[in-house]
Amino acid sequence: MKLYEELPCSIELDGKFYKFRASFRGILACYDIMQDKDLEDIEKIMIIYECLFTSWSRFKARKKDIFFKCQMVVEVFDLLNDKKKKGKSQKVVDFEQDSRYIYAGFYQCYGIDLFKVNLHWWQFLSLFNGLSNDTKIMQIIDIRQKPIPKPTKYNADERMRLMRLKAEYQLEMSQEEREKQFADNLNGLFDALKGIAEKR
Repeated sequence: MKLYEELPCSIELDGKFYKFRASFRGILACYDIMQDKDLEDIEKIMIIYECLFTSWSRFKARKKDIFFKCQMVVEVFDLLNDKKKKGKSQKVVDFEQDSRYIYAGFYQCYGIDLFKVNLHWWQFLSLFNGLSNDTKIMQIIDIRQKPIPKPTKYNADERMRLMRLKAEYQLEMSQEEREKQFADNLNGLFDALKGIAEKR
């Protein structure tokens, strides 16, 4: 993100520009849709496509096939996701499981009611990463990151307290794992649809 550039809200495919909705709520909803076990893969893509793209962009792409629409979705997430992330990081946050603490942190730190604002995904991430250490969510993240000290005759209570807190705030899935699973599923479906299109 560069402060002198506008936040991205369109992609280019086949020489045409398609505007998409980059609201943090919509992006988080897309991650949830991809996790829905009651939906078929094609249904997931079409719901995400409807969720992401403006009515005008959908009108421009109305005659395109499912492969093209899947490609549109892939392009959006390729654009929005940080490709510079490397290495395996510890499970520290999940935007679904930690939603109440994130909401409270934004309100405490910035006076922002996340139910009443329309932040771009990159704005949301930047503000989240800048939350102060006295917010509950950052304290929880600190608990998850903190190693349990080696036992000594003096720290039994400290170790027990930290283990109890780690168990209380343990994550089922980190946001990074959710994003990776989403990208893997999306790219897998894209490749499958591409194979079908090439056989025609």
